[in-house]
Amino acid sequence: MGADLAILGRCVKPEYTRNMTQTAENSTIQGQDNFDPMRLHKLCFSLSLGNFGEYVENLQLDITQMNFKACFSSVERHKPHDFSVAFKDIQKLQLIRQKLLRVSNILHSLSEIARRLQGYCQHLQSTTGEQMRTGHSQDFEICKSRIEVYSRRVEMALTFSTEIESLLSKILDFRHDEVLLKTSTAMQANLDVLKRIAFVNGEENRNLSKISTQNRADSHTLKALTTIATMYLPASLIATLFSSNLVQIQSQILKDSKARFAVSSEFWIYILVTVLLTAVTLGLVVLLQKPWRRFLSPSRIP
Repeated sequence: MGADLAILGRCVKPEYTRNMTQTAENSTIQGQDNFDPMRLHKLCFSLSLGNFGEYVENLQLDITQMNFKACFSSVERHKPHDFSVAFKDIQKLQLIRQKLLRVSNILHSLSEIARRLQGYCQHLQSTTGEQMRTGHSQDFEICKSRIEVYSRRVEMALTFSTEIESLLSKILDFRHDEVLLKTSTAMQANLDVLKRIAFVNGEENRNLSKISTQNRADSHTLKALTTIATMYLPASLIATLFSSNLVQIQSQILKDSKARFAVSSEFWIYILVTVLLTAVTLGLVVLLQKPWRRFLSPSRIP
């Protein structure tokens, strides 16, 4: 029996378990006839109820910390020396509430066990009247009172946790609405800037359209001038040739008195030089075209 009680006593304080185990062992040593069977039930029940007060107190301490955060946090956006309120706080509070609900269910079960054990003690005392069982009913009544105290503390903690969760949710909603409002204001400002940029771009497009129309008119004018100049090129060439010494008009006094064109014997030099200069010019254009494009490429423009 002492070994079983020692295993049960691992969940409570060592000194409390040591005293209860010693009491049970003393009762066992006194003999089988003097052994009180209700003492073991009372011991197991006391061990089960042992550390509930400290456990509930720890949960209440966590709820108190969350209460400070909820009551003294700034409703506006997070400041440097303010409490940090986040969704994880609501999650933590929900976990605490779940623990409190489990404790409440356990306390309810223990209260029912204490009630039945108390009734059983009263039944044994009324039927046997043995002095060794005297006082067990009062002990179970004390345990029931402790359970009631713990249950009230748990119920109060659950109520506080619900109110704290509501307050934290309102703080987060307000901050979220504030962020949305500022975001909306910033988006509206950006939209105004985009409208102004679009208006300026529209003005520039209209100016470019006017410039394009003017350039198109200028190109038509240049095309007409180029056509006229091209029409006069053959006449200019013929006039140049006839005004030079390469082609001359020689009048011979003949019977018919006709004028004749005389081409100079060096006319081939003109043709040769013209062809060579044209070839050299076209060759230079072809050779310098690629370096000139590379020089004017966008990558070289700062």
